[in-house]
Amino acid sequence: MKNREMIAQKIRGKQVVNYNLSRFVSSAPDLEQCLERQPKFDVPFNADKIDHYLHSLDRSLKLVPGAAVYVCHEKLPAVITEKFADENYYLIQYAHLCNAYNLSYKNRNLRTKLSISGLSKGTSELISYDEGLLKNMIIIMNDEGLTNLCQLTNRGKAPFNELKKQLLREKYLFMQLDTPLTLRAKFDDLMKLVSQNNRPNILAVSANLFGLVSEIIEIIETHGIKNAKVQLSRQHNLAQNAKSFIDDYANMVTNAQQLSEMLNTSVSTLQRQFKLAYNESIGQYIKDQRLKAASKFLDQEMSIEEVSELLGYSYRSAFERAFKNYYGYSPGNHKKK
Repeated sequence: MKNREMIAQKIRGKQVVNYNLSRFVSSAPDLEQCLERQPKFDVPFNADKIDHYLHSLDRSLKLVPGAAVYVCHEKLPAVITEKFADENYYLIQYAHLCNAYNLSYKNRNLRTKLSISGLSKGTSELISYDEGLLKNMIIIMNDEGLTNLCQLTNRGKAPFNELKKQLLREKYLFMQLDTPLTLRAKFDDLMKLVSQNNRPNILAVSANLFGLVSEIIEIIETHGIKNAKVQLSRQHNLAQNAKSFIDDYANMVTNAQQLSEMLNTSVSTLQRQFKLAYNESIGQYIKDQRLKAASKFLDQEMSIEEVSELLGYSYRSAFERAFKNYYGYSPGNHKKK
């Protein structure tokens, strides 16, 4: 199917909503204003009845002059967003759950990818969102905002200077980077904060946002804009990616099936690749790391019940049995040491 036909297929039946990026960034509230007005991150989107800018500003925060971040966790209808600007703009987007497609660049799927696009004056970007629950974060910045954000996060400007050169040459650009599972975990932590039914803690949301933005810029700097289309070995290697996540979040991973779903692969492929890379079954590695984490939690004066619950055991007796089989003594005796 030709690209133009694919775009037409996606647009059919969807409303197009236009956004001027210059207006969005200049109007985005700062932290003090957010504390006063309390952003509504999860109020349902209604493309027919509300002012789109009010809707977007209720989900935005000005990071530095010239740069703002938009974040939402909501039920979204099938819609097309068209973004345009009066000057050069750069967008970094991370979307999860709801499928989203960049119609301006070969109908590229945005889901669970770190997407970077550049728009020069007079160009626009079309993003198609399918109906469903959307978790989304977009960093939007002009040249001033890009410089200020690099200074704020103590990151070098070299990769972004290359981005500027490409934009000047091509007028519109788009690229994607694979991300480590640790970034997805931090993104999920942010989504939990903004999806609370009660008033979200804006200071906690802000702190998480700045931490996530800093890590995103670090990923971009590490990959290098010139090599953005080349998957680095750490992201490309399924086994190493899985091991990294287990090491960092042992208490969150209960089995290989759960981890394979997070990695968008089959459990058999994950088991095979892990065995080839480390000569050890992934199931045993998960079990070992969880019990090592249990030992550390007990050393932090957590109770046996608390550790058992944190690691996802249905019964305390099951945790005690697993712990004793691994260490040769019970969790109770461990606490006495």
